[in-house]
Amino acid sequence: MKPEQWRRIENLYNQAMELEESQRASFLREVCAGDDGLQQELEALLAREPQMASFLEKPGLREIAPDFAVDESGPLAPGAKIGSYRVETLISAGGMGTVYRAQDTKLNRPVAIKFLSDDLADAGARRRFQQEARMASALNHPHILTVHDAGEFGGRQYVVTEFVDGGTLKDWAKAEKRTWLQIVELMTGVADGLVAAHEAGILHRDIKPANILVARNGYAKLADFGLAKLADNTHVDPTGTLTEGRTKPRDDHRHHRLHVTGAVLR
Repeated sequence: MKPEQWRRIENLYNQAMELEESQRASFLREVCAGDDGLQQELEALLAREPQMASFLEKPGLREIAPDFAVDESGPLAPGAKIGSYRVETLISAGGMGTVYRAQDTKLNRPVAIKFLSDDLADAGARRRFQQEARMASALNHPHILTVHDAGEFGGRQYVVTEFVDGGTLKDWAKAEKRTWLQIVELMTGVADGLVAAHEAGILHRDIKPANILVARNGYAKLADFGLAKLADNTHVDPTGTLTEGRTKPRDDHRHHRLHVTGAVLR
């Protein structure tokens, strides 16, 4: 149930609770205006009230119906639990989703949890989000963000990745003046990650500073494969592993490194 639906039902329930029992039926008919589903829901909730009245003078809807499934689509509060992950703080919110820092309580390590944006929660966006998780988890490279887990919580899909503590490439560039050697070393790592992805038949297609994370020690990680596209000669099998086709994608490591590094230096 969406939060706005919950609020409407809760408001009508509270209004009905202020009336005498003999007045409630006519009130529900009036406010529900032919919405039989809503009226039946409210009638069922009001029918639970006598069971709670023995220990609560005026039980609220949350006491009457603790089993209601509400879609918690708003920001997650610190301490919220998602399986074995405990949310700590909001990191960022962008077009594709919202990212939180969390603690993996099972393995005692910091992680990042990215939720698909509610504005993009259509079938196509869900497929792209799932594709991002599958593609990234299929890649194993020190300069590609590691995917730990994926799932759904409160009606929203999420992916759990390693936590990178330094922000984006844009943050890294703004923090202080970088030498040409620092830039080349960092971007060479990004280019190596791209080479590994291309060798696996995956094209990122959205390389930009916001999609390159940099740890405080200057180590870069390529993130967000949400717009990636499998090369025509490659497919993902049902187990999520990549299978190589009859031909390999163009393999020119030097070309990739010079192209990406040059773009940043400009």
